[in-house]
Amino acid sequence: MRRGKIYDWLPLWRNKWLMGSTRWELDPGERSVFIDFLCLAAADDGFIRANPLTPYPIAYLAATLQAPAELISRTIDKCIGVGKVVRLDNGILYIANWKDYQLDPRRKREVMEGARDDPREKEKLDLDDTERSAGCAPQMRRVLGAKGESALDEEIERLRRENAAIVAEAESKRGQ
Repeated sequence: MRRGKIYDWLPLWRNKWLMGSTRWELDPGERSVFIDFLCLAAADDGFIRANPLTPYPIAYLAATLQAPAELISRTIDKCIGVGKVVRLDNGILYIANWKDYQLDPRRKREVMEGARDDPREKEKLDLDDTERSAGCAPQMRRVLGAKGESALDEEIERLRRENAAIVAEAESKRGQ
């Protein structure tokens, strides 16, 4: 999965967001999850996945996005139904028309260069992820599980064990 810099961002077109079809296709909670999906997809060129072979489990998405699993599932189903998201054969999600959610690289560079010229913006761009997350709200901090690891870490480890056979099978097919 490709990792971007902290100043990677998506343009949110005001009129398209307020007057576009998403407004009546999804309820407010679903719209919130859809925006979160766009942010997840921005880290991986439109894909929402753990790695090229593994989709994120609903429980993981629910924990990461701090939303009920039922809302995540309902949003995925509705987004697939209206053509905003595509589910690949292996369960990985992809934002349909991903390029429509991007600025072309030249325009994005121009905007970023303009931000760097403003000293107030430069300070914000220079912060790394650690500095940004250090000021997170208490409810965003990790919840420790039974072994002293975060509950999310425990869930990820459980899912890795469950998916080990699937990954081994996929890798053997790739080697054939």
